[in-house]
Amino acid sequence: AVVSTQSTGVLKHDKRADDVGPSDNFVYGICRNRCRYYNPYDLKIVKRSSIPPDATFYTVTKDSVMQVAPYDEESTLTSLDDWLRERTIFQKVVALRTFRQVRLWKAFKQWLSVCSNRRLQDR
Repeated sequence: AVVSTQSTGVLKHDKRADDVGPSDNFVYGICRNRCRYYNPYDLKIVKRSSIPPDATFYTVTKDSVMQVAPYDEESTLTSLDDWLRERTIFQKVVALRTFRQVRLWKAFKQWLSVCSNRRLQDR
């Protein structure tokens, strides 16, 4: 296989995604659907035929990661080393307390706003 261990470690293999590409030179990946948090670096290997036409997907080779946008938008090519470094930075940033609690704070502020508006309407 031409795709290195390092690059396949980037993707979590979906057991149903056998024969992912026409060769072992690259694999297709899409972002996992997570309800709680969005992580653009959490990819899973899929077949090309299972990628929706309007979805952003990735191709991963032993040297690079390419983000392919739908509707002929601009695609981004990043070296695998840079992509892995950016992933590490992203994971450290979202682990910061401020970013971990942002959804809780947002929900609290929304609740507080609704309560304040109701109080003003009741007067």
